[in-house]
Amino acid sequence: MWGIKGGVGKSTTSALISASAAAKAKRRVLLIDADFRDGASRFFLGEEARNLKGWYDVLEVGGELDKFIHTLYNGYLHVIPSGTIESAIKYSAEIAEHGIEYAAKKVAETLFTISEYYDLIVMDTPAASFADIPILKCVISSLDAKSVLLSQASIVEIERTLKVAEVTMGFLPKAFVINQVNPRTIADPNERRMLINEVLNITSRKIKTLVILFMTRLYRRIDWGSLEVNMLLDCIAYLLWKKGRGQACMTVTRGLLDMELVKAIAEIEW
Repeated sequence: MWGIKGGVGKSTTSALISASAAAKAKRRVLLIDADFRDGASRFFLGEEARNLKGWYDVLEVGGELDKFIHTLYNGYLHVIPSGTIESAIKYSAEIAEHGIEYAAKKVAETLFTISEYYDLIVMDTPAASFADIPILKCVISSLDAKSVLLSQASIVEIERTLKVAEVTMGFLPKAFVINQVNPRTIADPNERRMLINEVLNITSRKIKTLVILFMTRLYRRIDWGSLEVNMLLDCIAYLLWKKGRGQACMTVTRGLLDMELVKAIAEIEW
């Protein structure tokens, strides 16, 4: 899970996809919070997540990931916090000293021992600068992972994000999330049509496309008990795994995605 800049809702989306897979699709999910600044684990563990040991402590010191796991959703979702800032800083220094391939190998080795126990591993990565993108590319290639790319809902930003990703990574993402869509965009006929055309253009390239509207229940914390969030989890599960209710996508996108387009996205292999 990554974006070419911060503020695109990467951590929120990581949490939503993890919860959807666990609660709606009944997948065994491991969510790794690799963003020590403001990552996805806080949506499940609260602000205390910032003070818990986790991912970067394992990368820096070694040891088993199991002892840092927090279990939710009747055992379907396992969450690993990012860990201490001190360990993250030391790990960054190791990358600078030993190089990108060293970092990718260490991540791959850490995940290899536990990957067989999970149907899905979601990694919430830090906001990527151009200097970080080669590291992401190397990690994705090493793990044969699926790249999920996020962009804010400006047409210019969507096209720029895809272009930067294709040029710097050398491949397109398996899934693309158009995030924080302003409801006023949906209400304006011209902007709505332009956004629909953009979704059609992306899906024509065989990229699974998710559209998430801005909602207050996703701001700063996720209101997991709300009907709106529950329907969004249903929609995500249908688009990604053909579980849940496809009709929920029409509701949570305010009709931006009709049922024909919803089914077409769900059929895209990833």
